[in-house]
Amino acid sequence: MSRTKNRPPERPAAPTDDEVALFERAMSDIKRHEPRDRPPAGEAAPRAAPARQVARAGPTPRAGPAPPPPRTPAPGGLDKHASRRLKQGRLTIEGLLDLHGMTQQAAHRALIEFVRSSAESGRKCVLVITGKGTRVVSEQSTERTVGILRSMVPRWLQEPALARLVIGSRAAFPRDGGDGALYVMLRRP
Repeated sequence: MSRTKNRPPERPAAPTDDEVALFERAMSDIKRHEPRDRPPAGEAAPRAAPARQVARAGPTPRAGPAPPPPRTPAPGGLDKHASRRLKQGRLTIEGLLDLHGMTQQAAHRALIEFVRSSAESGRKCVLVITGKGTRVVSEQSTERTVGILRSMVPRWLQEPALARLVIGSRAAFPRDGGDGALYVMLRRP
């Protein structure tokens, strides 16, 4: 067994004067954002009063069973095992949907139909290509916006119609489209 495992990690080198100056210049026009609902430093946040139970005569009336919360893909997308299998090429992409050039409405319909038919066909992993859709906000700015389909597809996958069919999703590896594509893992019917 090697002794290197017990060694503390090396600390990064201290920044040079040039790096400090560059950082300060980059941050010179940045203003600190203060959260609205946060008490000023040093003050304790007010505590909520303890809830009181109210005794009622007879059974509590109910309007009907509460609907179950919608299933959503696991936070963070795919689990480590599935991600590793995808990366190593051991998990086959069984279907592909390219949304390039579609309107938002057409892309939404196409995604719903594709995910439903893929799940019914027993597919486990599909690739949805959204395109990066990045645009420069203005010529004077280096700020970029994210494409509408790229931002909407993950939301659509969490809608009740699709969430029951989807296990998770994550950005594709560069060989499969990178940030402009998503792997979508489907539940077996």
